[in-house]
Amino acid sequence: MNGQMKNYNNYYKQLETMDLTPVSAKDLPHVKLDIRGAIAYAKKLGKQVFELTDEEKQRFMRAY
Repeated sequence: MNGQMKNYNNYYKQLETMDLTPVSAKDLPHVKLDIRGAIAYAKKLGKQVFELTDEEKQRFMRAY
C-alpha cells in the first residue's frame, strides 16, 4: 500500500467518526468582527491573527 492509499484510508476512517449534520444559521453566534483592528493589533505585536489568544481576539468581537 502506498502513501496515497494510507492517506485515503485515514481520511475515510475520520469521515465515519465525524458528525456530519449541518449547522443552521440560527445556531451560529451573532457577532461583528473588526478584522482590520485585529490585523493591526497582531502586526503591532509582531504576530499573525491566528497566533492571538482567545482573550485578545475577543476584544475585536461585538454582539449585534
